[in-house]
Amino acid sequence: MINKKQRESYVMADDLFEWQADQFKSFEAYKKWMALNGAAVDLLEQERMYRVIQAALSGLVRSSASGSAAATAQLKSLTGLSRPVGRPSGSTNQTDEHRMNIMLRETQEYQNDVNRLLSGEN
Repeated sequence: MINKKQRESYVMADDLFEWQADQFKSFEAYKKWMALNGAAVDLLEQERMYRVIQAALSGLVRSSASGSAAATAQLKSLTGLSRPVGRPSGSTNQTDEHRMNIMLRETQEYQNDVNRLLSGEN
């Protein structure tokens, strides 16, 4: 069973190596504690990660509000508001026939533009 003091200190720990050194005399004692409290430790780890993520997000929000472009970009990425950069998926794996059709269409469009300019239409 995990006592209240251990639970609070685990969840608030920024460095689990330091926490482990403060709480246990040896690594063997820590391993025994983990074996006895495995499921409870998993829940504590989830709670600790939630706290860490919330702290990181609040830091990003503060930095973004202060005008940090990097923090704003990171927040947009985390919330799914940023657009992917680069070619769309699969555009480099086109068949030769597909690429030839694209080139033919572009050539026809170019020729149509040249013909329109030569005829004097705007």
